[in-house]
Amino acid sequence: MLSQIIAFEMVLDENTVIKIFRKRFKGIYEDVGIYRLDDKYLLFNIDTFVGSSDRPYSMSMHSVGYKSIVSVASDLAVKGVMPFSLNISIGFETLSRQEIEDLRDGILYALNKYDLSEDIIHKWDTNYSRDLFISVAAYGLAGKTPPLRSGVKVGDKICIDGGFGLEALGLYFLLGKDSRIQKIPRDVREKAIESFLYPEPRLYEYIDLINNFEVHASIDSSDGLARSLNILSRESNVKIIVEPEKTVHNLVITCKKYLGIRRMYKLVYYGGEEYRGIFAVTEEEAREIEKKKKFICIGYVERGQGVYIKKDDKIVLLKDLGFIHKFS
Repeated sequence: MLSQIIAFEMVLDENTVIKIFRKRFKGIYEDVGIYRLDDKYLLFNIDTFVGSSDRPYSMSMHSVGYKSIVSVASDLAVKGVMPFSLNISIGFETLSRQEIEDLRDGILYALNKYDLSEDIIHKWDTNYSRDLFISVAAYGLAGKTPPLRSGVKVGDKICIDGGFGLEALGLYFLLGKDSRIQKIPRDVREKAIESFLYPEPRLYEYIDLINNFEVHASIDSSDGLARSLNILSRESNVKIIVEPEKTVHNLVITCKKYLGIRRMYKLVYYGGEEYRGIFAVTEEEAREIEKKKKFICIGYVERGQGVYIKKDDKIVLLKDLGFIHKFS
């Protein structure tokens, strides 16, 4: 029994590790770091891609480089800015020259796609590592107070820029976990895989939203829709009600007969890998955002706690689950 308890205590996840550090190192617990500079705010973030946990076997180094940039830029974009500086650290054990060049070209592809200058990478670092890793630190400058995860208000609407589940479906294909989903039409499979390998969050539209509308709270969705919504609920001390039919990507809906409803919603709420924004706005602003920006309002906010799915006349708890790194 004692050995079982010790073994259990040794299993840590990323949230537990961060909490251990936060006990001694205080600060705002956000998607990004925030530092006041006179009338502006310096926003900064770091994200790490690890080969053994983040890279399916068939994923190219070009895609690895692309996603490494998009993942860190999305955290800044949902707070209203794009990066003006990037620092990149790379570790690996065995990569060929061609693979390193592919990684470089994937980074360049992401920068060019989002109109970022190649000159914003100010520092490179490399080291030997038994596992591939790419850490990217990003810095942005905001002219106004960024929306925090704790800013959701009762009466707000929760908005996203498109349905979820396609990127997770792409990963499902790459992992080949279920032969039944191979019956899904080839064009849908290809689009899903492409969405996983090269996600395209609407970063500049997030920035426009933050700077031109009244956004009370925002978060990046890379760890899954359910986890992100639960973070907003917990840190804002509110209850969020979600209308499930509005959360599903159109192409994922076409796969319902192959996936089954349960697996489909599992991909939507717990799949992750979207790097997209979730925003809390006033009801009045939500109507304008839906009309002008083509965002989708998937739910609303009440007094209380937790996240719930509205099903007929009932509400069902949406558990706080999603991707999380675990250590042993």
